[in-house]
Amino acid sequence: MNTSNLLQENLEEGRVSICKLVIINTSKEMMCFSDYTIPDHYLNFMHNSQVLKYFRMYVKDFNFLNYIQFKTTVYSVKKRPDFSSSGQWEVVTEYKGKKKVNVFDGVMACTGHHTNAHLSLESFPVE
Repeated sequence: MNTSNLLQENLEEGRVSICKLVIINTSKEMMCFSDYTIPDHYLNFMHNSQVLKYFRMYVKDFNFLNYIQFKTTVYSVKKRPDFSSSGQWEVVTEYKGKKKVNVFDGVMACTGHHTNAHLSLESFPVE
């Protein structure tokens, strides 16, 4: 078997890449969502393809794709004037050339650890 192809990564600028042989180093019991267990037939320390399948099942079963918008630029995230009573945030985004303002009950800044973050910690001032 030629293993050189298994070890190559197809790198794309700005995208996460993972070696085809990677096995997660956390047990499935420790990494699963509390409301969605990992299938019993999955190995305890899963191959990365099983982790991806698990995440896709979770998104599909909870219908999260209706709430996710990919390829969207976030311009600002600010507390609303009534934040102390509402806890809401105003988020300005751009998708396909159109800017939009949305109000959300919560915001998460997720840059990941497998690629370079787009913003530094200084981009998130503490008020």
